[in-house]
Amino acid sequence: EQLADAKATMRRDDIRSNEKPSTLPHTLTYHWSSTSYDYFTHYIDDCSKASRKDIQDYVKKYIIGKPYIAGMIINAEMNKTFQPSAFFKPTN
Repeated sequence: EQLADAKATMRRDDIRSNEKPSTLPHTLTYHWSSTSYDYFTHYIDDCSKASRKDIQDYVKKYIIGKPYIAGMIINAEMNKTFQPSAFFKPTN
């Protein structure tokens, strides 16, 4: 259900972003130069084909056990309240 909701949200966001013609040149040139025109034009359809297993495989291959950088911009009071350092400890 969450995956279906995420796919629907992506599709709605894509439709909304295409309703503003002024953003299209930037979006198109970004995708064209960093991936390909086909990637850009088929992105939502390809995401719609993704399964839960596809996401699990991706996480196992590219995220779990890989180096990462985590950062936050917060003030001193928020630091005291939320203690983010407890969440971002090295796993070595």
